[in-house]
Amino acid sequence: MWQGMFEPAQLEIWTPATCAEARGLLAQAAVAAAREEEPVRQRVRLFGDGFRQTELWSAFYHGEKSLRSLDELSLRRRPGRVGTL
Repeated sequence: MWQGMFEPAQLEIWTPATCAEARGLLAQAAVAAAREEEPVRQRVRLFGDGFRQTELWSAFYHGEKSLRSLDELSLRRRPGRVGTL
């Protein structure tokens, strides 16, 4: 679905903490836009709504990475046993 529109390697940059910081900036933009014309408010709202996709993909990607790390740690602690998720 996202082929050609999204580069998964970008998720290394967009950690959940970075996303939270960006969400804060978008909230500040929404406050500032409240004093502007409707097209400005719509644009800020559009970017805020669209950024939710980045937040979700970031949470999924970094959560999956954490699970893989835990699984690898589990395998090292119990030789001969295959970990599953």
